[in-house]
Amino acid sequence: MKHISDDDLLKYELELIDAQTTLNDLKCHLENCIECKTRLDRIRRAISSIGGIRAIGHSIDMPHAKHKPRQSYDLFKVAAVLIIGFILGYGASNWIHEECVIVTPSQFSPAPPVDSLLGLAASDATDIHYDPMDSTAGN
Repeated sequence: MKHISDDDLLKYELELIDAQTTLNDLKCHLENCIECKTRLDRIRRAISSIGGIRAIGHSIDMPHAKHKPRQSYDLFKVAAVLIIGFILGYGASNWIHEECVIVTPSQFSPAPPVDSLLGLAASDATDIHYDPMDSTAGN
């Protein structure tokens, strides 16, 4: 007589066998075979002991990370943008060299017509010239 395997006995006990003919054959064999019936009882005891075990678990309450206020983060972003803008502006102003222009006051007296009284009036004017060697001009 061929005995039923433990896997098939476990499937029988857990009701995982779909085919009705296989199920009927197993039932018939278990009625006649004492060895397979004892093995099935052992499997039933193992299943009941496994089902009787309660899982022991503890939930761990981890403290949540404290969130910094969003306002201070935004303030740091604005400050960083202003500092970067200042540095870029200062660097660009030193990189671009403008021509040095020197403005000096002078007195301009055109020759007045002979019959005019304009020869007695003084006029102010400025004299503008460019000196490329003078780097302090304009500062």
